[in-house]
Amino acid sequence: MAKLPALVDALAKHDPRGLSTVKNYARIVREAGLLPTTKRGNGASDMGEGEVAKLLLGLAEVANVRKAPRAIEVLSGALVVAPMSGAVDPANHLEGFDLADRMESLGEFLQCLVGGVRDHGIVLPSKDGSRNHVLSGMRLKAPDDWGGDAYITFNRTLAGEFTLHFHGPTPEAYEFFRTRPAADLGERCRERADGAPVPGISFEVEIGVSAIASLAGCLATKRRIAPRRPKLLEEKQ
Repeated sequence: MAKLPALVDALAKHDPRGLSTVKNYARIVREAGLLPTTKRGNGASDMGEGEVAKLLLGLAEVANVRKAPRAIEVLSGALVVAPMSGAVDPANHLEGFDLADRMESLGEFLQCLVGGVRDHGIVLPSKDGSRNHVLSGMRLKAPDDWGGDAYITFNRTLAGEFTLHFHGPTPEAYEFFRTRPAADLGERCRERADGAPVPGISFEVEIGVSAIASLAGCLATKRRIAPRRPKLLEEKQ
């Protein structure tokens, strides 16, 4: 467990946008009800892997900080994208790892990832300790009008490199595909292919392993509370 200020400080050390911007992200996410309302000092709420995952996903929204809660809601529920026909499923590399049991959504996956890494937050051991995967980085795309994406890479420059792709459709996308006939869908795809302007363009952000390592370190560090000073007893006369 860690306190929110410690997590914000850890993230800000690796975010070029600076401490004030990361604090603003955390405030907006908290005000949206996605983080516990916290007091100051020793009375502040404890944050766990779930809160860390939300902070990371909120930072994906680089264009408009006030859309960070929407990025969290869409990306938290993102599902892993199946490989194309005939391609090797990258998820097969996770057999024997705790992450293999947490593939229901990107939010669940990130919670397990942050809580399971070892050795400065980059090495993920298998359940029996016989194998390791090295976390190499995470790339996030905040939701546009269609959805958001996450790409998590392991073992970059090493043998057995693989990347997991998660995609989360937006509520608007669900409604669009539910109500439009197939002809309209084809026309929409042609608009994108022709380069016509599409509302809701978003940008990508790279979350380095150093940031994830710092967050994992915060959660693993046991907070030390200074003992209270004993009250002085007046000697009886």
